[in-house]
Amino acid sequence: GVLNRRRVEEGGTAETFEITVWVHHGAGGLDFLPTTADSLTYDGVLWRVTQVAPTYSSASLIASKITARGA
Repeated sequence: GVLNRRRVEEGGTAETFEITVWVHHGAGGLDFLPTTADSLTYDGVLWRVTQVAPTYSSASLIASKITARGA
């Protein structure tokens, strides 16, 4: 699920947006641990993963919190 979407100040006229999402692992969810080499599509926009932390687990992976910026 998407937790938030916000504008990131970078100076100048450039405008960048960032989203934070929870990704479920396990049955019906993502079956691998995401990394910063990954990207995702949300609301028709490609987002580059910039941070994966923390990852919650028990006997197996449960969920990952991902921060991504518009590509």
